[in-house]
Amino acid sequence: MAKAPEKKPTPKRAAKASKARSSGGAGRDILHVILIALISTVLFTAIALAASVAIGVPGGIQFNSVAAVPTANVTAAPTSTPLPTATPIPCEAQAWWDANRDATAQVITDMTSLSINLPPGELRAKADAFAAWRTGLEGAPVLDGACNTPTYRALLDFSSSAQAVFDSFLTTSTHQQRGQVFLTAMDSLLRAADEWQTLALSPVSPQDDWVVAAVDFSRGECPAQRWYYDILVGRDFLRYYRLLDGVTPQTIADTGLTQTALRDTRDLRNAFATDSAAFPECVQPASARYLASMDALMAGLNDALNGNVSGAAERLTAASSEAQQFFQELATLTSTAFSTRQLQEALQP
Repeated sequence: MAKAPEKKPTPKRAAKASKARSSGGAGRDILHVILIALISTVLFTAIALAASVAIGVPGGIQFNSVAAVPTANVTAAPTSTPLPTATPIPCEAQAWWDANRDATAQVITDMTSLSINLPPGELRAKADAFAAWRTGLEGAPVLDGACNTPTYRALLDFSSSAQAVFDSFLTTSTHQQRGQVFLTAMDSLLRAADEWQTLALSPVSPQDDWVVAAVDFSRGECPAQRWYYDILVGRDFLRYYRLLDGVTPQTIADTGLTQTALRDTRDLRNAFATDSAAFPECVQPASARYLASMDALMAGLNDALNGNVSGAAERLTAASSEAQQFFQELATLTSTAFSTRQLQEALQP
């Protein structure tokens, strides 16, 4: 059988085959280039990271050696600038007190010696001197932080309470009201004395004697004066002297007045006896005199009610004597005499 003749490719088919081979080779070349680029990028990135970790490039990622967790850099807190040291204020307490000693001592002496029996002109002169001292004190304040500032402020407080004492004598007031404001002023003066002693000043007598007197008034071994104002005046036990002064041979002849006086004296004695357990030991002898006077008065009133006139008169004399002895006992306990002035003022309304 005869072999069929071979078909030769036509020029058109050859061109198509050549174009197909050429397209396949170009595609492979592009893939090779892209792959090489990716591999190079990964390698360069790894090298850069390793280098940054090794040399500590700022802003680079740091790895914890234990957990390999990236941590951000922390900025240190700014340090505070120390404040300048304050310049200490020099202590000039001695010079300050030397300039104020005499006027202050005079004011304290005037306040503690006030009496309703002072002539009006003398009372007004003392009040005016006090007002001038207080104005000067308020007009020349010391520096805050100075060593004498606490003493200065304590004297200012005292000036306020002392004003009330002067006012109580310049206006209508009772012995009990005057005693109460006086006690408040003495408490304020005690605080000033305490502050004054912290300055370690050089005391001058008699101007600075008020310091010891103010302390002794409340904290002394025998605070008899404070007891007098706190108990006798504050509780108005001194009304017994007004009651005693009102009992006369004429009044005891009136049964009604005698019974009223007896009842009032008994109530007063019971209250005083109850409180006496808490009195300072040093005033107990004086307290005994006070109780003895009331006992004598009650006995005399009972005698009068029973018609024993002579016995009543004798008991009334004993009651008056014991009442005077009471003040004499107090006078032995303090440098300030408890006698005529206190008794006279106790009898005032």
